[in-house]
Amino acid sequence: MAHRRDQHLRRPRLIQPPRPTNPRVARTRPLGFRVCGVLSLAGCLSFPPADIPDPVHPPPPHITDLTLECAPEEERWLFEVQADAWAAAAQLWWTADGDVIESHLALSVEAAADGTSDRLRARLDIVADPRDVVSGRSTALSCGALAGGVVHLFDLDGQLSDCAQVGAEPARVSAVATCEEEPEPEL
Repeated sequence: MAHRRDQHLRRPRLIQPPRPTNPRVARTRPLGFRVCGVLSLAGCLSFPPADIPDPVHPPPPHITDLTLECAPEEERWLFEVQADAWAAAAQLWWTADGDVIESHLALSVEAAADGTSDRLRARLDIVADPRDVVSGRSTALSCGALAGGVVHLFDLDGQLSDCAQVGAEPARVSAVATCEEEPEPEL
């Protein structure tokens, strides 16, 4: 079989369906095509689903329970706040001596779908060197430290909604945080 040099340049032959001879048939589309077109147009329309509830607008949260405890065997502090509504964050300002004041943020770990409760938590690993402290993750305060401080609870708009004092001598942090002022959260 001889191979033509320009054989690879030839176009393949297209097989096309015969053209209808009736001009009226040529302008119409099959029924399936028309139904698909109508259905695709209906898909562009948006209707709100009936099963989506109204958005929740919870009231400003208040502290209902506060935990600040140390687990010596794990070398870790647990900072946990229970609130009676959704909260943006809880911020702990604490110290043992008043010279070095740490700030830690607790974020939501469990919240009611209807906005009636929120649990915020931070687990703080104990580190030996204060330079190794990472806010929200570690602390230089040992389990034996007589730590004290202030907890601020912020609503969903970032406004202070509640405050509590914790531990021994919470006034030691008064240079940076008290329950009388309205600070902005350090998110």
